[in-house]
Amino acid sequence: MDEIEEYARRLGGLIREKGRLTVDEILDWGQREGLNSLTLYMVVESLLEDASFKPSGERRVIDSYLNLELPEKVEYVAAKAEEKAGEVPAKAPPRPREEKGRKPKKQPPRVKPSRERSLLEFFGEEREEPSREEPVERGEEGGEEPERREEPAPEPAAEPRASVGVQEVDCSEVSDLLGNEAYERALRYLCTYWSIGLLRLMDDLIRMGVKEPRKFLAELAKRGLIEVTELEVVNAKEKLLKLSECFGKDRSTLVDLLPI
Repeated sequence: MDEIEEYARRLGGLIREKGRLTVDEILDWGQREGLNSLTLYMVVESLLEDASFKPSGERRVIDSYLNLELPEKVEYVAAKAEEKAGEVPAKAPPRPREEKGRKPKKQPPRVKPSRERSLLEFFGEEREEPSREEPVERGEEGGEEPERREEPAPEPAAEPRASVGVQEVDCSEVSDLLGNEAYERALRYLCTYWSIGLLRLMDDLIRMGVKEPRKFLAELAKRGLIEVTELEVVNAKEKLLKLSECFGKDRSTLVDLLPI
C-alpha cells in the first residue's frame, strides 16, 4: 500500500472512531505522525475521495507559502446512515372498531418509506474542490514578505539510481501527463535532480509553467512516484526513474529545463 494511502487509512480509522475531527485535531495527529504540511494535505485529500467522509465548514490555511487549506471538520457520514438504518419504526395507530352492519373497506397496502434517498444524500454529495488561487507576486507594498529559506541550486546526480534495461517500458502510469509540455519538463527535472528541497521545487515548477504545483506534486505522491520527507525534501522514487524513457529523460541542465 502507498505511503499516502496508509496514512489516509489510519486517519480514517480515527475519524470513524470519534465520528468527526476538527482541523486542529487533524493537525495534532499529523504532528504526532511526523508529517509536514504538504504530506498532511495529500493525506486528507486522499481520504476525502472516499464518500464515507465529508468535509464541512470553511477551509483554513495551514501553510501560507504553499497555500495549503484543510476543511474545518471532516465527518464520518456513513455512521449517520447506519444510525438511521437502525432506528426502531414507530408503532402503527390502533385500527378503528368496525361498526356492525358495515363491511370494512379494504385499505391499500402500506408502503414503507424508502431510505434510498437519504443514503444517496450521504454518499452522493460531491466534495467541494479546494480553492485554486493564482500565486501572488511578492515584494509589493501593503504586506510583509514571508521569510523564506534560500536553497542552493540542485546538483544533478552523478549516477542514475535505477536503470531501465532492455525491456519495454509501460507508460500507462503517466499517459495522462504526456503531451503537456510543462508536466513533461517537470518529470524530466525530477529524474535529473531527484532529491530537492520542497520550496525550491515549488518555485521551479511555477517557472516551468505548472499552474498548480501543489496539486501536481500531490498527484505524483499519490501514484507513488515521489515522496516528501519530514525535512520537506522531495525525492523521486525508483518507480518514476524507471518511467523516464516515457517523457524523454536526458541529462538536461537547469538552463534547458527552466525558461528564462
